[in-house]
Amino acid sequence: REGTSIMYDFLDQIESGTATKKTVSDMINLGKLMQKASLCGLGQAAPNPIFSALRYFREQFDAKLKDGGTNE
Repeated sequence: REGTSIMYDFLDQIESGTATKKTVSDMINLGKLMQKASLCGLGQAAPNPIFSALRYFREQFDAKLKDGGTNE
């Protein structure tokens, strides 16, 4: 429940251009934690659209970062 709102905040930072590479790294780490620690299927699946977007559109995410480039 709380992880999804934090993920939203990370995405909002990326969209507004205030995010850094660390923001994306933290978002990925939080998503992995949500998948493993959530007790319900919704929580486990919530990060999947973000992971998919990062997989196929990473360049667009990186273009919005203050410090540019990928961290991984």
